[in-house]
Amino acid sequence: MPDADVYRFPAAPASALRLWAAILLGLLVASVTVRAADRLPRPLGEDAPAEEFAAARAWRTIVHLADTIGVRVTGTDGGRRAAAYVADRLRAIPGVEVEVQEAEGARLGRGRLRRYRTTNVLARIPGRVHDAVLVSTHWDTPPGSVGASDAAVPTAVAIEVARALAASPRLERTVLLNINGAEEQGLLGAEAFLRHPWARDVRVFVDLESAGPGGKATLFQAGPGAAWLARAYARSAPHPHGTVLGQDIFQSGAIPSSTDFEIYRDAGLVGLDIAFYEDGWSYHTTRDRSWNVEPGSVQHMGANALALVRDLASSAPPAGEGAERTPSVYYDIFGATMLAYDRRVARGIAAIVLLVAVVAIASAMRGGRAVASLAAAAGALVAVALAVAVTAAAAAIAPLLLGRPHGWFARPWLALAAYAPLALAAMLVVHWLVSRATRRLASPRDRALAAGGGAVAALAVLYAALTLAGIGSAYVLLWLVGPAAAVLAVAAWLPARAQGADAVLAAAAALPGALLSLQLLVLLLRLFVPIAGRFPTTIPFDLPIAGIVALLTALVATVPLALVHAVGRFGAAAAVSAALGLGGLAALAVVDPYDAEHPQRIQLVHRTDADGDRIELAGWDWPGIGGATGALEGARADEPGSRPDGVRLPAPPVPFPPPSLVRVAATPLAGVTRTVTLRVSREDDVYLHRLLLPAARIAGWSLGALPAASGDRIALDLLNAPPEGWTVTLELRGADPVPLELAAWRATTTPAAARVIERLPAWTTATAQAVVTGRSAW
Repeated sequence: MPDADVYRFPAAPASALRLWAAILLGLLVASVTVRAADRLPRPLGEDAPAEEFAAARAWRTIVHLADTIGVRVTGTDGGRRAAAYVADRLRAIPGVEVEVQEAEGARLGRGRLRRYRTTNVLARIPGRVHDAVLVSTHWDTPPGSVGASDAAVPTAVAIEVARALAASPRLERTVLLNINGAEEQGLLGAEAFLRHPWARDVRVFVDLESAGPGGKATLFQAGPGAAWLARAYARSAPHPHGTVLGQDIFQSGAIPSSTDFEIYRDAGLVGLDIAFYEDGWSYHTTRDRSWNVEPGSVQHMGANALALVRDLASSAPPAGEGAERTPSVYYDIFGATMLAYDRRVARGIAAIVLLVAVVAIASAMRGGRAVASLAAAAGALVAVALAVAVTAAAAAIAPLLLGRPHGWFARPWLALAAYAPLALAAMLVVHWLVSRATRRLASPRDRALAAGGGAVAALAVLYAALTLAGIGSAYVLLWLVGPAAAVLAVAAWLPARAQGADAVLAAAAALPGALLSLQLLVLLLRLFVPIAGRFPTTIPFDLPIAGIVALLTALVATVPLALVHAVGRFGAAAAVSAALGLGGLAALAVVDPYDAEHPQRIQLVHRTDADGDRIELAGWDWPGIGGATGALEGARADEPGSRPDGVRLPAPPVPFPPPSLVRVAATPLAGVTRTVTLRVSREDDVYLHRLLLPAARIAGWSLGALPAASGDRIALDLLNAPPEGWTVTLELRGADPVPLELAAWRATTTPAAARVIERLPAWTTATAQAVVTGRSAW
């Protein structure tokens, strides 16, 4: 057929406008649906039935821990008061056995040995058998934060769950609580619990955590393996929320934090990790206060946790599943229900969907459309790749060329406004080229069917590859491929006059995948944007954020763009999309990344040591703190080897005496070594002593294996000294005195640090500590 005959079927502008209007309407419906799914459950009051979880009853614990006690660092007065209060709250529940574990231990890691004491508050609700379900969280906070969400809310939830279970009929399994200390100092309370006799009864655990004070509590991790745990959550939680993508990301190490889940998992236990993640801007800051916690969030975590623990404690796992290590796939459908199955089932589903896809592709190739379908498949894959590449390249302009990174930090919607249209524009250009290459097809409908076959083929290839790789997050492609393949298989056999039905069918095919993809995109932005600056990367996080937005945009757009081949107008659509994206990029380049509700986080240390008196400032966020500290008089960059964005200010001496290091005993030189026994005295509100030793002069010590040296020194952290202080015996090389440094850390804001904080901009939030270092030689 000559080229001129192609134009017997012109696409009227009105048809193109109607189609694009339908696509935009579908996007609006998807956005409203995802937004509606954010709705939190109604918090129950004090008058709720005794066997139910009530946020109002838990609220008293939250307020007392966060507002009355405040900062609760292990080893401080606030920490001791918090542990005592939690124990009293549990003892007030009839039928609950309470035990306070005062534990000591040592942990080697991160270039130092950490010797510690911690207080764990344990509770036991006896079941018919000793096999136990453990509910774990922590009462302590990092220095400078009152920790309303991290973790006063999980602590209050655990106590209210215990109260509701104690008021209910006796369960089959025993329920244990470990509300531990020193979590913020390296997950030490969970490690100490594993040495308690009750730990031997634990068969499964539920860890409650927080990385932000808002929104729903999500199921972050389940397992390892043990897909039956995800199924237990799915069938029991009244308000399920979570996706296996969170687990895939968390267990990959991409998230720069960890929870007690890691300790229990490494001990061979299986369990679930449930945590808040919204408003991560407040995590470990002065904004993590009770006024920033929604009662509906407390109800959401508590109601789900209570139902889950009841389910796990009602009976043993089905036969054979207690030892199952098959990874799970799970995801909620807008908070209404959750689908959960193991990877074997996922592969079975993939086989069925791929078979339907093959039928659909074969149907689309009928009538001489085979070559066009193959071209469309290649074009669809290229379009996805180009969308990500172009968007990432464009996202690099503001941070790398203009010096304006992270413009979306306080306004995540700007990332969508800029990056999604750019990704779509790149795809439209590829589809325009494909439409030119396939223009010999006589009918616009034939071109659309060929493009549909190519879209399904491209998505099916990605779906198969991810499923075979064992990536649970491939479920998103399941919902993009499955409905599209089924609709295409039907549409390919409809008569040509059914073009109106094609549009309806295509919209129905695209909507499920679009809904789940948009839900996932919102979750990822809420998770990654607040912590973007904390990632140990040498590039601004604009590029990964752009990649996330572009990839999900491209996957969702792949099927709808096939329908556009019936009406054309790719060029106009690409121009509009590119203009919108460029406008978004311009906005990202000019707006300030921070504001009072989404602040830049700064850590201050008021330090006195042999190098003098100073206040050191360091930031959590990648762009550095130069903009926040530039106006501070006397500010200068940190010394070489310090954090690249560090700043130091002159300051008066820290108003505390240097720590005390006393010699208890010594032996003379015998051969090439001698020993000295030293005592580090306990001091009020010193939560951490750090002893620095010259590696070349230390042959051994009484604490076991020596850690690897950091530079030319070995570090020993002593957390929460006992009343008699810490004692350590060192084996020293040579008779000459060995120089030692001992630093005392206090979770305290000194007057000098407070004055600096007052001078910082309103779009920052700062936490402070005080450190005094003394020197001696033995």
